[in-house]
Amino acid sequence: MFMISYPPMVRLAVLKNPNFMPSSTNRFISRWSCSTTLLRYFICRNLTNPHQINNLLSGVFTQMQQLGEPVLKPFLQDVVQFTGLTQTLFKTAFSHPLLIAQVIPQVGIVSLVDWTWHYINLGLFTVLFKLGVSWHRWIKYLPPVGQYYYHRTLDKWQYGSGCDLANSSSS
Repeated sequence: MFMISYPPMVRLAVLKNPNFMPSSTNRFISRWSCSTTLLRYFICRNLTNPHQINNLLSGVFTQMQQLGEPVLKPFLQDVVQFTGLTQTLFKTAFSHPLLIAQVIPQVGIVSLVDWTWHYINLGLFTVLFKLGVSWHRWIKYLPPVGQYYYHRTLDKWQYGSGCDLANSSSS
């Protein structure tokens, strides 16, 4: 087995700061849900409306387009952000409640609850990142190890919340 040896400081930082990325997990859960649960449903059961998923996707993309570039651009760049996702979910739920209700049994309650956990974490990481940035002026008073942990935690919150898109698109 191939093992990489890291210095103790890095190993300790990795153990204290596991990289849970809600924004990445939301993309994974969405894709996994579509690829397994829905595929199994389509193959194993007779659909009453074979265009149901296409209608839902069309409705979602229409709502995203109406919400504008701040919602659509991150999605098209494969970045999930809490504000855009929340706006899209609520707008779609109010505009097409029957389409949403028809998809829930296909996805399954277990997958939906699992996804909801990641959605909540995405929101939490977004809030923590915005709070963490506001603490920046006090970080200079920490010792170097504390500053290191602060910056790595802030990186985790930034990338986990999808807030890194704002920095990369402005350059």
